[in-house]
Amino acid sequence: MYFIATIFFMYIMTVIGYPASRFLIEIEEPPIGALLTKDVMIKDDIQTHYENLLDEVISTHNEDFLLKMTYSMTGEKMESFYRPQANMLLKTKGNPQPEIHSKCLYRMPHWVGKYLHDTHSMTYNNVAPMVQNYMEDHWPSTRHQQEMTLSDIKTFLIQLNQHLESRIEQSMMDPTALLTDLSLKLQLCQQQYDTKSSFLSRVLVQIVGDSHGMNTRTFSSDDLVDGDVKDHFLVNYLMAMRVDLATQMDNRMMDLEQLIHDDLEDDFVEY
Repeated sequence: MYFIATIFFMYIMTVIGYPASRFLIEIEEPPIGALLTKDVMIKDDIQTHYENLLDEVISTHNEDFLLKMTYSMTGEKMESFYRPQANMLLKTKGNPQPEIHSKCLYRMPHWVGKYLHDTHSMTYNNVAPMVQNYMEDHWPSTRHQQEMTLSDIKTFLIQLNQHLESRIEQSMMDPTALLTDLSLKLQLCQQQYDTKSSFLSRVLVQIVGDSHGMNTRTFSSDDLVDGDVKDHFLVNYLMAMRVDLATQMDNRMMDLEQLIHDDLEDDFVEY
């Protein structure tokens, strides 16, 4: 009977345009071992907490930054705002004022906008595996959970905060990686419009983005402290977002601490 009912509802949902696969997911009975336990509930609460926090912080900073970019994409503002930023990425001791083609300059907002979107998506999507991996290594066993105090929970969350901040800063919000990538994009674009380049090399750059033989500039953490790019608008954007993220993690830790404590005290959920 259950099988027949399932087939019937699949047919109805398909007719009205409702994805059958989604319907199956919704009515499918949970697999054995997937029942709610304290570990599952706590992991879900921690994951949701950080996903919401990251989404809020990144969205706020991205919206502000994109708004500033929008105001700077017309006429003279485009030149006065973006050209100095591009110069910071391409200038060298031998070429302190590189001539950047206007078409490459006008591509910068697209590159930056794509980076903002990708950073948001990648950071959000990595919360779940980062939390899960950390808990597998550091969350106490069932026996010790029953003895946990608010102080123990706080210690765990402080260490988790530090772990997440470090991973996010190194892997997803690294200004040096962004500047190096943007510098390469600018150089590849320049090569397309460089009259001194051969026709074949310009075609190859357009097709495959060949950077062979290019003197690509790379950036290090030292450049962010006393280098010529320390005031680059993308460095300022990322550093401000990282500071805000760390601040929000610390400020909201007490809420998560209490939530975990309540989960542990919940008599209706098994360990």
